[in-house]
Amino acid sequence: MSVNAILAAVQFVVDQQGQQTAVLLDLQTWDSLRYLLEELAEDERFGQLMLAVAGDEKFVSCW
Repeated sequence: MSVNAILAAVQFVVDQQGQQTAVLLDLQTWDSLRYLLEELAEDERFGQLMLAVAGDEKFVSCW
């Protein structure tokens, strides 16, 4: 599910004054969002690892 599809699937809960107070997601959308967030976290950890080993003389770049 794309980010645009996730955003389109969001439903808002409003209070008596019409102010948005919460968001509802169906389970499929929630699973897609959770997967996307997990992928982003893995990408961030990989980037941090690459920075950590960038100055390591034992590290041989493949690029």
